[in-house]
Amino acid sequence: MRKLKAITIFEVLIYLALFGVIFVAIVQFVIAVRDSNSMAEYRSELEKVNIYTMNHLNSSFSVANDISDADSVFLADEGKIRLILSSKFVEYYLDEGVLYYNDNGTVHNITNPDYIINRLYFEKIENNDGELKGIRCNLEIVSIKASNVVKNVTTSFILK
Repeated sequence: MRKLKAITIFEVLIYLALFGVIFVAIVQFVIAVRDSNSMAEYRSELEKVNIYTMNHLNSSFSVANDISDADSVFLADEGKIRLILSSKFVEYYLDEGVLYYNDNGTVHNITNPDYIINRLYFEKIENNDGELKGIRCNLEIVSIKASNVVKNVTTSFILK
């Protein structure tokens, strides 16, 4: 008669421990991939918010005739800029992390609710005669869901 070979309880425990270690490694990998995908999604959405905001400002500057120095706030983290158009004004300002667009008295929130704007900073750009001809704008956008997803943008807008 043949002797049957069997697995001992000790061998079963070793196999279970190895499978446990492999399972934990796979779970950690899946969690890391999920987190990485979430961060990439937040960064992508942040870039869309940035592009939308910059295009909005650029479109207003492209039709503006002048910048109201008296009604604008320069060199402050919660800056404000008022542009004079042919028959009306438009204004951008920051209030408690929300960017507002005032179109001749009609105010619109142009900030995505998942993001806040920590800084809307304007500096004057003047010609040699001291006339205000444009602005340098620094904008800091932060994701509410992932506070380490931040975009700092500095750009200039010149009157046509």
